[in-house]
Amino acid sequence: MFVRTEDREERQELITLIEKNGYELDRDECRSKDEILDGFLPIDVNPIDRNYRMIGNFTCAAAAVSSGKMMTA
Repeated sequence: MFVRTEDREERQELITLIEKNGYELDRDECRSKDEILDGFLPIDVNPIDRNYRMIGNFTCAAAAVSSGKMMTA
């Protein structure tokens, strides 16, 4: 699922919540947790692998929105 957040504080709350539920930063993610917190692109939360990452670019973010699978925090 793709989750859009409004600001750093909301991103922190989301990441804290999912990490409390056993999720981890995707090991293939090239950005650090702090870079994700400072970012603005949606977060991709993978319930199967129980990990998360930030969507890579505007094109991917636009595709996520158009897919109808974007959620807000």
